Amino acid sequence: MEPAFGQMKVRQAAGHLRLRGLAGAQGEWTLHVICHNLRKLANANGVALRAC
Repeated sequence: MEPAFGQMKVRQAAGHLRLRGLAGAQGEWTLHVICHNLRKLANANGVALRAC
């Protein structure tokens, strides 16, 4: 589990959340998780995904 957090922190600049409040933080974190999963799926299919 921890490698996923490290990868999101480095690749997506998810070291700290930029939105305030619980709803904002949850929304931003959800976006980071979605991008991380899309990147993993794209890499599994051999597609280069840079901007996410």
